[in-house]
Amino acid sequence: MSKKVKKLLIIVTVLLLLVAAYFVITKFVIKKENKTDNNKDNVAVSQIGSENIVSFSYKCEDTDFKEITLVKNSDNEWHYIEDDNFPVNQTYVTNMAKSISEVKAERIISSEEAGDLKEYGFDNPVVSISFEERDGTKHNYFIGNENTSTENYYFRMDGDSNVYQINADLKVMFMMGLFDLFDMEPFPKVEESSFREIDIKCQNQHMRVKSVIEDDAEEHIGTNDYMEKDITWYAANGEEEYKKGNQITLQAMIDEMVDYAFFRAVDYKLDDSKKKKYGFDKPTAVINVKYQVLDETTAELVEVADGINEIQCDTIDKEYTLYIGKKSNDTDYADDYYVNIEGSDKVYTMESSVLSRMVTLVPDLYFVSNITQ
Repeated sequence: MSKKVKKLLIIVTVLLLLVAAYFVITKFVIKKENKTDNNKDNVAVSQIGSENIVSFSYKCEDTDFKEITLVKNSDNEWHYIEDDNFPVNQTYVTNMAKSISEVKAERIISSEEAGDLKEYGFDNPVVSISFEERDGTKHNYFIGNENTSTENYYFRMDGDSNVYQINADLKVMFMMGLFDLFDMEPFPKVEESSFREIDIKCQNQHMRVKSVIEDDAEEHIGTNDYMEKDITWYAANGEEEYKKGNQITLQAMIDEMVDYAFFRAVDYKLDDSKKKKYGFDKPTAVINVKYQVLDETTAELVEVADGINEIQCDTIDKEYTLYIGKKSNDTDYADDYYVNIEGSDKVYTMESSVLSRMVTLVPDLYFVSNITQ
């Protein structure tokens, strides 16, 4: 047999082996895919309808494994069962109810395959949830350990002997302490051009700041002009006369104040007996802010030049006083400060990085003589 024929036979044999291998692998993959499709297909485990849920309880690490119960009243509003005055974030709690009404599994492990439930963490669940429907039907859900290879969590229900794998969404939704469900007030929003006077008292320091609109704004201010006017910042040490301030450092202060926001809620029943607890009896700092907002109800079209019209409106004077207490006693947020807005019975925290200029007030930094040449 010639070398050419031998070579041809070898090539044909290799091709036949490759074709055979292709069919074997294809058959194996199809079989595996079919098996996977049976086990991983976002199977609906629970479809109840969130509107039918009238109460639910849960516990997790963030609740120190103490049960939190929320109930829906006749007005379809959620309330904390232990205190009807607790300000519940209705949007978030409604979403919690929706999440337990529609649970989907990415994989089902039959009771025959599952074996010992302790292996999945159900002896000490990460999250335990119980809830009741309008007709009195009760359900219990348990979220166990994480499957590190799939990043899913094991899940089971009372009355169902199967074990399921679900994504992390349900677990994340319920990893909430009570005050994570708090409906926080928005911090007064003040734009840079809206600040008029700021009075800051910190320890033995006292500084006042005011803005001066250089082109002498008229009583009626155009909605566009209001944001564009040139502002110069003036400062006074204590009760001294105002002097032109260091525009760089004062602007940095204003920029921080524009972004003020509450970080966490810690109390909703502040009274005189609690002021010492949070340091409001001897505040670290007290900040009074006077500002203006546009009164859009007075908007009118005014002719400011021949053929040129402009929308103008009045302004409304507003103010707030922020009390900065002592640092938080929560070890996870030890650098935060307790804060309270005058007139509110709610206590929040704010991050120390945001309040650093106020709690370590150095008035000398805010005058013209301190501008670096």
